[in-house]
Amino acid sequence: MRWIIGITVVLVFGVLGWFWYPRLMEAKADSPYALLNDSAWLIIELESQDDLQQLTDSTAALAEVDLLRQWPLPELWEGTTSLVLFAFTSSDGEGMGMIAEGGLDWLTDTRFAFRSEHQGYTIASTQAYSIEGPGNGPAAFTPSQVTSPHKLRVHAKADRLLQAYAGHLSASLIMMIMNEGEQNMWIEFDMIDEGNIMQATGIASMRDDQTQRSTDLHLLRFIPANAGIAIVSSTDSLKYGLVHCAYGVNSDPFEYLFILYEGDAINGENTSPDQNYQGIPITISSIPEHFGKLAIPWSDEAYTAHIGAVHIQSASFASLVHLLDDYLADDKLMGSPYFTQIEGAISDAGFTLYVRPDELAEDNPFIHTDIPWPGTNSLVFQAFSELPGQKFFTISMLHHRDIIDEAPVVWSALLDTVVQSGPWPFVNHYTKEQEVLVQDASNKLYLINKDGKTLWKKKLTASIIGNISMVDLFVNGKYQMLFATEDHIHLIDRNGNPVNEFPVKLSGKASVAPTMVRYSSKDDPRIFIGDGNRLINVNEQGIAVKGWNDPALASELAAPIRYFNYSGKDYLMAQTRGGKVHFFDRQGKERTRSIQIDTHQTAIYFQEGGDLKTCRFIGHDTLGNLYDQPIGGSVKVENILPLGSDAGMAAIHLGEHDIVSISDDHFITLNASRDVALDYLFPEPIDPDIQLLDRRKEWIGLNAKDSDHYYILDLDGQMLDKMPVMGKGKGMVLDINGNGNLELIISDGKRELKAYSLAD
Repeated sequence: MRWIIGITVVLVFGVLGWFWYPRLMEAKADSPYALLNDSAWLIIELESQDDLQQLTDSTAALAEVDLLRQWPLPELWEGTTSLVLFAFTSSDGEGMGMIAEGGLDWLTDTRFAFRSEHQGYTIASTQAYSIEGPGNGPAAFTPSQVTSPHKLRVHAKADRLLQAYAGHLSASLIMMIMNEGEQNMWIEFDMIDEGNIMQATGIASMRDDQTQRSTDLHLLRFIPANAGIAIVSSTDSLKYGLVHCAYGVNSDPFEYLFILYEGDAINGENTSPDQNYQGIPITISSIPEHFGKLAIPWSDEAYTAHIGAVHIQSASFASLVHLLDDYLADDKLMGSPYFTQIEGAISDAGFTLYVRPDELAEDNPFIHTDIPWPGTNSLVFQAFSELPGQKFFTISMLHHRDIIDEAPVVWSALLDTVVQSGPWPFVNHYTKEQEVLVQDASNKLYLINKDGKTLWKKKLTASIIGNISMVDLFVNGKYQMLFATEDHIHLIDRNGNPVNEFPVKLSGKASVAPTMVRYSSKDDPRIFIGDGNRLINVNEQGIAVKGWNDPALASELAAPIRYFNYSGKDYLMAQTRGGKVHFFDRQGKERTRSIQIDTHQTAIYFQEGGDLKTCRFIGHDTLGNLYDQPIGGSVKVENILPLGSDAGMAAIHLGEHDIVSISDDHFITLNASRDVALDYLFPEPIDPDIQLLDRRKEWIGLNAKDSDHYYILDLDGQMLDKMPVMGKGKGMVLDINGNGNLELIISDGKRELKAYSLAD
């Protein structure tokens, strides 16, 4: 009987132990989040080595963020169990903590002195942390259960995260961002960092329904490419933008602040010419009441430009013109590589904040320049609602990227083969619009309109020699194209059709382009070209001119024929490759004796004078000698230029800049007294070919020697903005789209011809 009683007692205690043991012992938590209370405000979950690298890799977007660098993370981590990092607020101040299943034996950082074990997890923190507290347990914060491979999961309490950066942001910007959320709102972000682009997509619960809010980003089209900060947002009654773009050094943070908003269009015909800039009406008005809290000093007298229904306001006419120049030149944010390289992650939103740290002015009304931006090229933060009760947030960051911020491309045209020669300008005589001629390596000639559309292609027998001249052969306002290949003189109309008896077959070979001359406005045109060692002369029909004797030349022409008339006498100057220079009259007879140019020169330029005797040839040689030879005098030689066969020289006779020279990366100009007027150093070696692009602007075009970079240098000593561009060979500047700003037309060294918008 006793043994029966004993067995019964054992069974009773066994059942009681089985029932009460799991209830008396601490149960394992469902997840580490169950150990977090309401004092936590930032949580980062690491599940793999990929997650860890997003915080430790030196080229990762988050690696150098001061807040995140304070966690001592292992260099290698197998990721067999998740690791949760969290920031919290305690009575002793701000603290950091880690939670891991099992132990944290690898953690040797003495700052994490507070350790405890709870429900199967180890907690290490820099301040005393208790799992007991407001909101303890998973009910206070329930993370998503959806797995996100290769994505870092971050949870942040929005207002507290913003508070961490409050010292770097203005009160007005903080208020704008806070208006996009609610107090104590948690945002769950999934982050991925690939190819130097970090994208974070967040979601939060919202009591307020904002699905009817406007999400149009139309105003981005008016923001300049070099903006340091831009905000585009909307209220129930106003779509607006705020932009700060430092066009100059100014201690007033509002001098280069611009307000953009949409409203009713005004009739530009009601404004006087002095109230316009490039056809854009400008008035003085007050800013919208919505911006009253910004305390803008010019709020009652803002200079306002009106572009359709968009109104742009600024402190002064001068600052407003800066932005309008960028707008007219198409130098806009939406074309900047700082924006386009993250554009795929940007969508329509009710609030958009764009920041480019390297363009942030020290004095701007939104962000202090002491904010840490390690490796950040640009950043876009957006907030929008698509469903009731939910708010979406995105952060797109371009980082650690070497960017060439080149001029915006207006258009590009693709040829059938590699660009061989050109471009050359042409004008549509019907519309007066600018057009472009170019030839490819298969000898096709293209006419391209102002929009980059190819109007026609014409196959030629050979490559074009020298330039194409635009001529009005019949003096009727209709233009033709005059040029030569080595075996023909060509004259074609705008439709690509030959004129009269052209092309004219040459018996020898042409070495330079033809020249069309009218001795007077009443005379018929004459077309001169070197045909081998003879100088021939044809009329507008392509027929040899009667009375012209085809004079012999010492050798092939080195330059196109030049025509002068001094004291009632005609001179046709023929400069040959052997250095001999002939002077002929209308019949081809020698007008005056020929002269000989020193043949040691590697480049020879001609400067016209007041009479024939004062006309001069200027050249240089590889020994650094500058030659100056007037037609009526003896040559003067000065050893003042750089040495070497790769040194370039051009005689431009432009203001104080008479001679320009380039050697390697060193560019200089000399005045008429041969003193240095400009000394400029390029960032890389430059090709010796010097191109005078625009005499009025004093712009020089230069190719890089070892890359496909093309530079435009203003002779005031400044490189044009957004230089270099990707280009190779001959450049040409003209107002291709008729908007009052110049474009650069140049090939990419391959098949593509591009039109770049230039900012002076």
